[in-house]
Amino acid sequence: VPSFNYRSLQWDLALLEIDPINFTTTIRSIKIATAKPPTGETVTLAGWGFLNRSKPAHALHKIELQVIDDCDYYPFSTGRFCARHPNSENELKDACIGDSGSPLMIKQKENDQWSLTGVMTAGYTSVVEDCEKLGGYSLYADLSHPPIKSWLSKAVGEDIFHNGDEKEDGKHRE
Repeated sequence: VPSFNYRSLQWDLALLEIDPINFTTTIRSIKIATAKPPTGETVTLAGWGFLNRSKPAHALHKIELQVIDDCDYYPFSTGRFCARHPNSENELKDACIGDSGSPLMIKQKENDQWSLTGVMTAGYTSVVEDCEKLGGYSLYADLSHPPIKSWLSKAVGEDIFHNGDEKEDGKHRE
């Protein structure tokens, strides 16, 4: 995003141009969410970040988090939101080192399809030694925020808010 702020990590996003992808039943695109997930909503983070400070992931990991309304550690939260593990008092888990840039997704209840709602920007945790035992929350860029949505639309086109691998009848291409 043109107005990235290194100090506050505001607008911490980037786009990569890649060769066309051949979509299949197991390789599909994901649409961008058109609204910020509501407080309390379950979201899923997928990433290749470390499992703890000395153990990098050798496989893609995922964790279910819950959107929270209070993000007081990050005072500059315009266009961003926070999420944490829903049982953070009993089961302390969070994103970890290397998860920045990872997708935060939400499953649409009405059609059982996934949407990309955020991109992991930063994490606040009480201990940095073991990410599987952290109690904190992570900060995500809100892809539905008007300046971000406008930037994405100009860079990629409005199709980014619809699954690009769908045929006109809504079914996925083989």
